[in-house]
Amino acid sequence: MIGASALNDEGRQMEISQRGRELIDRAERAGAPINKVALSRKFNFTISGIVTVGIDIAIFVQLAELISSYAERDNFSCELKNIVLFPIISDPEIYSREDFTTYKRKDSSFFVGRNIDVEIWRRVRKPRRLALATEMLISSVNVISAKHLSLENKERLMTIVERASKELGQPK
Repeated sequence: MIGASALNDEGRQMEISQRGRELIDRAERAGAPINKVALSRKFNFTISGIVTVGIDIAIFVQLAELISSYAERDNFSCELKNIVLFPIISDPEIYSREDFTTYKRKDSSFFVGRNIDVEIWRRVRKPRRLALATEMLISSVNVISAKHLSLENKERLMTIVERASKELGQPK
């Protein structure tokens, strides 16, 4: 069970709402992995895929984790606490949705949903999937208005995205 607080930007304890604790506890009980380190970060890049059954978006998750890690290591902070990316990789016969952007003022978060052609995603291998994911992340950062993410912070964040992508693409 997660405690009632996490560290804020200054390293001090920060209260998590009762509702937030309940959601985290419920997710943990259901077996969902909870990244407790992310609760105390100044900035998180999160992935929540909207996909057809059988579509693997692990490359997005790995990339987002690296981006958040680099942002923390570089002491990156910006106007937003979170960018939540929704890669939409779905058979249009099953589910169809237009690209979208939504600002969540209460959470200081920006939600961005972008479509990737499901047939292309199924055909390509890891290097091309990484390129598609990177392109999608960069285009998602670009659609956020300067009101919510300054040009300087966009450039810094895109540099972090490219660095994470390059590391993830290196043979191990």
